[in-house]
Amino acid sequence: LTSQGVSALGDAVSFTALPLLVLALTGSGLWMGVVGALSTLPDLFFGMIAGALADRSDRKRMMFLADLGRAILTALIPLSVVLGGPTLAVILLVTAPMSILRSFFLAGYTASVPILVGRPQLARANSIFEAVYSFGYIIGPAIAGLLAATIGAGLTLAIDAASFAISSFVLALIRRDLRAPAERS
Repeated sequence: LTSQGVSALGDAVSFTALPLLVLALTGSGLWMGVVGALSTLPDLFFGMIAGALADRSDRKRMMFLADLGRAILTALIPLSVVLGGPTLAVILLVTAPMSILRSFFLAGYTASVPILVGRPQLARANSIFEAVYSFGYIIGPAIAGLLAATIGAGLTLAIDAASFAISSFVLALIRRDLRAPAERS
């Protein structure tokens, strides 16, 4: 629950801070739209693949690697800002892979919930997880806007990268086996 909450908040911050950074860099709504498309189109193509993989693999590892990958990719953006690099090019290169990793994280966590809580508590747990996820998307844009206004959108993404690193660390603390049942074909 903690990992999902931190990860959802990180997603919401990214969805707000990234377009703000693109607008600050280019002054173009068109480039904001391109980055927005790169942020969402991979869900269409990789969502089902991620779900199938989550049904056949170690979900804990899948979520851990997804959030660790998102931490690294997200950190490249503020690093480019700080170093004065080609930030827009970095954004264009990492946005789709970040979205793909988000699809894998979401598939892994969705498939893990029944193992973590048991079938009798599944409806209640799904309600709680959805509330946490929604709460992240309610407060995330406000946090991103506040941080972008005070420290800049680039450094806001550094905090976002840290949120994904924290999420992966918390996932590593889960002791329960989250692997898919071996008897599935």
